[in-house]
Amino acid sequence: MRKCLSQLLDISETDTKIKGSDGVLGKEDCTLYVGNSGTTSWFLISALTLLKPGIKVKMEGDIWIEERPMLDIIKPLWELGLIKFEFLKN
Repeated sequence: MRKCLSQLLDISETDTKIKGSDGVLGKEDCTLYVGNSGTTSWFLISALTLLKPGIKVKMEGDIWIEERPMLDIIKPLWELGLIKFEFLKN
C-alpha cells in the first residue's frame, strides 16, 4: 500500500509520515499495482475520491484480485458521482 500511496502523494516508499495534501491526491496519471491485497484495493478505491480533476489511475493486481468483489465499494461511490471507472477486463 505504501508504494501505491507514494505514487499519489509526495512520500517515499519507506516514509511513515504523510504531510497533508489539502484534501487532494494525485501527482500524475499512474498505475497502482495492488498484488493480491483486497485491503489495499478497498482503501485505495475510497482514497481515489480525492483525486485531482483530470488525474487517471489504473489499478492492477494479480490474477486472484480480479476475482474479488469490488462493486460493493465502487458502485456507491460511482452513484454519488465521486469516482468514474471502467473495467478493462471481463
